[in-house]
Amino acid sequence: MGYYTKYTLTIEEGNNGVTDYEREISERSEYSNCFDAEIKWYTHSKEMRAYSMDHPKTVFKLYMVGEIAGDIYVAYFKNGKRQVCDPTDPLDKYNESLLSYH
Repeated sequence: MGYYTKYTLTIEEGNNGVTDYEREISERSEYSNCFDAEIKWYTHSKEMRAYSMDHPKTVFKLYMVGEIAGDIYVAYFKNGKRQVCDPTDPLDKYNESLLSYH
């Protein structure tokens, strides 16, 4: 058993030539494609932090919808750091100064 989540990944700023990021991340992950179905991707934070370090000027936005209604959140990754936001709260927005290694 486990918890299934649907992941959607976009680039928020600083593309810097990053074009096939979904494929590249999927190849690093234990899943053949992290973005096509609901999966149990428990290592998403670790893998996204590592990938963002390969593209230090790019801000990645990982939108996640869990299997329980209302379980939605967003994580931003930049240069190995992460910020988690509640997309239902209009005041909880990406802020580079709030990125952390935790």
